[in-house]
Amino acid sequence: MEAFYHITIKADWNDGDFVHTCLNVNEQEKNYIVKSYLTSKKFIKEYSERYPTRWLRQAYLEDAYHFADDLLQFDDELDAYKFTDAVKEEEWVSDLFTPEEISNFVYFYEDYIPHGYDCPSHTLYDLNVYEFAKHEHYE
Repeated sequence: MEAFYHITIKADWNDGDFVHTCLNVNEQEKNYIVKSYLTSKKFIKEYSERYPTRWLRQAYLEDAYHFADDLLQFDDELDAYKFTDAVKEEEWVSDLFTPEEISNFVYFYEDYIPHGYDCPSHTLYDLNVYEFAKHEHYE
């Protein structure tokens, strides 16, 4: 029997105004989301330490996302992401992260981080995973 999980991701979009993403997923999706969340937290921490003045602005999570996205390009021959030449100026990224990890952060930002009603979230708070004791589905 396949296991199912309920995941909640919490973010702040307006200084104490929290939003959540809630998902019901299988084990493979859960593992991807948890791995991407942990990579995202690590990348966000490293980015904020290297660019503290950028981090003082309200849109710093969005800034980190655009920064990471600009460092990636998809290589059709490899069927994978690789770093652009821009990473030469940001060697700390390639020293600490693989292109796959950076792409996981980019997709996690786009697909899983909850955003506010009129602006993106600025702080990613936590992720909770609950295993279903029983899962029923009706159509």
